[in-house]
Amino acid sequence: MKKSNFPVEALPDWCKRYGVELNSIKVADVPGRGIGWITTEDIRHDSEASEPPKPLLVIPGDVIVCREHVGHYAVQNAQFHNLLTAIGYESDRQLILFHILVQLVLSSPDYKGTKLTPNPWTEYISLQPSSVPVPTLWSEAELSLLEATSLEPAVAAQLILLDREFTAIQSKAVSVDFGKEIFEHATLRDWVWVDALYRSRSFELPFSGVSCVPCLDLANHGTGRKAQWQQIEEKETVKLVLKKGAEVKAGEEITISYGEGKPAAEMLFNYGFVEGEGEKKVMVDLDEALAEWARKDGLLKEKLEVFGKSPVLEVMLDEVHGGKGRWKSPFIEFMCVKEEDGLGFRVEAKEGRQERRVIWKEKKDVTRMVGMWDVFMNAQDVRNVVRFRALCVVEGVVEKQLKRLNARDEMEDEKLVKSGDVRRSVLDNVLELRRIEAGILQKVLEAVHEETERLLKDEKVAAEAHTQSAS
Repeated sequence: MKKSNFPVEALPDWCKRYGVELNSIKVADVPGRGIGWITTEDIRHDSEASEPPKPLLVIPGDVIVCREHVGHYAVQNAQFHNLLTAIGYESDRQLILFHILVQLVLSSPDYKGTKLTPNPWTEYISLQPSSVPVPTLWSEAELSLLEATSLEPAVAAQLILLDREFTAIQSKAVSVDFGKEIFEHATLRDWVWVDALYRSRSFELPFSGVSCVPCLDLANHGTGRKAQWQQIEEKETVKLVLKKGAEVKAGEEITISYGEGKPAAEMLFNYGFVEGEGEKKVMVDLDEALAEWARKDGLLKEKLEVFGKSPVLEVMLDEVHGGKGRWKSPFIEFMCVKEEDGLGFRVEAKEGRQERRVIWKEKKDVTRMVGMWDVFMNAQDVRNVVRFRALCVVEGVVEKQLKRLNARDEMEDEKLVKSGDVRRSVLDNVLELRRIEAGILQKVLEAVHEETERLLKDEKVAAEAHTQSAS
């Protein structure tokens, strides 16, 4: 599908037509950063001044894409309303993504089908970059770089989800004529692109919910940012304003924060870059480990059923205590309890269905404690033994993940850049992600070893360790 041409030079006219106000800034191509906002004059916001400077941007609520406004658009356009009814969207995210996908098709010069009421986004969507640097839009060679990082399973899962969503929506949409017209042009690649756009450029607005905000989405993320956005409840207007005490010279880029302290993996997944100052945390996928545990634990199926969600291991650095490694996994804590400790299950009939309950020492129903099993264990006489088992499990998972990370050959990765199969910016971000995650895993491993040594002084724990080594 051919994309409509909307040059950045045309944005000021678009802003005038749709009531977007610009003050002391202009859109420009920022070297190394793509499109962004730069100032046209010196601006300052004195903390003591009675009158703050004019907002840099004022964006009317009716050009924002949010759940409520997509609903208004459907009321105005019967064809779009019928299409929404046919697909039966599952979430606000799907609703917004589908609306943007439709605007993308309507904007294409290749599209000759049904016309809808003019929408600001039908034109604005063409200003969005065709290449969004998030991993779901990387090449196969670039995706291979994520091996052994926490993003490897996360990106794979997202791509599977997007494929499933697109297939389901397409199969329902073609039941109406307008849907057939849209999906003569829309492809899975377009759906993946729209999702990337949504994740990297949407905002959690206080009065509109998660929304796509034109013009504000052109502001790049930056350190030492001197501007911030805010939403006014009346008419849901969004403003970009200079922070108190900030001073900006003419020609300087105006940047905002995409979120303070987010982990490196989250930044790369959603925005396509890594910021080293984020929270030091890694989510370790446990799917591979579960297959191994299933061979050893005859109750694993029951434990997974009552736990009710995907098990993960969260490892992190505790900055309050000098960057000491810590870990958290309610499921691992629960999984490491055995029948001989007092764990049991009972199936009860409830409202016409069978429900599995967790029973402690054949008496107490502790099902509600499954998600915080470590808290429950603290009051039990087997707590040290169970904790030791959990530490052994965590040690194995972390060691394996760390070994896989360290096994990557950076020289081979560099060859992919030289051959043109991998972009330099992608490799640089992945190398930083690996460095951060390897550092966290190493610290956690050290903390696990320290705690294990302390617990081995307990006679019951020492006996458990002997039993494990003998088996």
